[in-house]
Amino acid sequence: MACQQCGRPPIYTIGEITLCLNCADRLQSIQDRQFLQAAAMINQSLDDMDAVVGFSAGGGRIPIHAIAQGIRRGAVLNNIHIANSQVGAVNTGDYVRIDAAITMMRGSDAEEAGTIIRALAEGVANTRGLDPKHKEELVDLIDALSDEIVKRRKPSVVRSLFRSLKENVQDIAALSGIAEALGAALEKILG
Repeated sequence: MACQQCGRPPIYTIGEITLCLNCADRLQSIQDRQFLQAAAMINQSLDDMDAVVGFSAGGGRIPIHAIAQGIRRGAVLNNIHIANSQVGAVNTGDYVRIDAAITMMRGSDAEEAGTIIRALAEGVANTRGLDPKHKEELVDLIDALSDEIVKRRKPSVVRSLFRSLKENVQDIAALSGIAEALGAALEKILG
């Protein structure tokens, strides 16, 4: 069996196609560019709709620049710092979205919440002894919460995600205090 593009030994199977590492990387690069193009078109459509209606519904834009930087740099994070010993233990792709949301919160009424979310994400990444599934669940909750804050900011959804996050960190001393501070910051922006 060989890569169906260049004949090298295959590493990946995508559907019925086998690809080597280089060809799979090229395919991923193409898919990344296609995603960024589609995201730019979505943002343009939202801008056009706002212009037609005469007012902006606010938020809802995909942070293309931050995502593109993460893709280009190989998931280098601008806001979140992960200890070197923990880098291999986390899925940096999940952190790229959180990092992009934190960037979007800068200069807005949610900046304080973004700073606390950064501390919480770093705490999850750097806390030793956390079960990998529990860590993954926490990252998913932080990702969903930061996404909701940046995009729609529906109070019931934000509060529900926060409650779930708070319950999941209540037994982790390093994270429970940060979660309390996040709750106070969220109440400020939700009113």
